[in-house]
Amino acid sequence: MLALWKKLRIFVASALKSTYTTDADVANDFFLQEFQAEMRNPNGGAMDKFPEVKAIDELIDMVVMCIHIASPQHAAVNYLQDYYQAFVPNKLSCLCAPLPMTLTALESFKALPINEARI
Repeated sequence: MLALWKKLRIFVASALKSTYTTDADVANDFFLQEFQAEMRNPNGGAMDKFPEVKAIDELIDMVVMCIHIASPQHAAVNYLQDYYQAFVPNKLSCLCAPLPMTLTALESFKALPINEARI
């Protein structure tokens, strides 16, 4: 996950630094300040600990965090990743025999060493 975070940060930094060249640009951005206020507002985002962004690096980190939570973290937490790995043909690394090539071979296929001694 750290490698993904680093790549996201590089991308976000390159995009934001084309608009914000100094920390003062961030601190004086009316819309950015309004966004932060709405995120902290009990009738808005209701996130009283939402960071106060006044510098370019803080803005980059905030945007990367938003992207990360909305994409890879959301996918990891909310989707049944084990579902795809639990189906034996999807997890070839655990097979103890080659995949069958015919229906007859599939019907008698024994992929895992169930009830067999493990070496």
